[in-house]
Amino acid sequence: MKFHDYETKHIALYREFCGTVRDILAKAISAAGLPRPQSMQCRPKEPKKLRARLEQEGALEADNIEILRRDLAGARIIFYTNTDVDRFIGSRLIFDNFEVETDGIKIHHPTAENDEGQYRGIHYTIRLRDDRTKLPEYAKFKDLRCEVQVQTILHHAWSETPTIFSIRTKRVKDLAQGQ
Repeated sequence: MKFHDYETKHIALYREFCGTVRDILAKAISAAGLPRPQSMQCRPKEPKKLRARLEQEGALEADNIEILRRDLAGARIIFYTNTDVDRFIGSRLIFDNFEVETDGIKIHHPTAENDEGQYRGIHYTIRLRDDRTKLPEYAKFKDLRCEVQVQTILHHAWSETPTIFSIRTKRVKDLAQGQ
């Protein structure tokens, strides 16, 4: 699929798909008796952000952006504590309900490679299992991928802080320079 097709024809499908993934996760968490998340979010990739990323990668004209980008659909599960995250991961709920791309599992934490960025989270790239996509209501999602992020509310808030901090720091510098 080309970027233009995603932007004009397919974004609604990805919006519906990530909502479906969120709903499956919510029901599975409840059925497993796991701690209730603070928040469960979902979204299709914003075309503006996708365009910027594809341009950065020199792939704006690519015919296969759905293969190049794992996060055209995204879901985020935000738990209150690390213990809640550990219980969720230990439950194997993701593996029981979805096909997980083993090369699409990423554990994010501060490292020298990412300038000690404070983002922490676990990302899974998933698809609906074949037994689910055989059902008529899920058939349209066959072969679509979704990036599922799992983190605590503290780490989610912390990941938003650098952006806010950098904006405020720039403003303080501007004021100091009389701008």
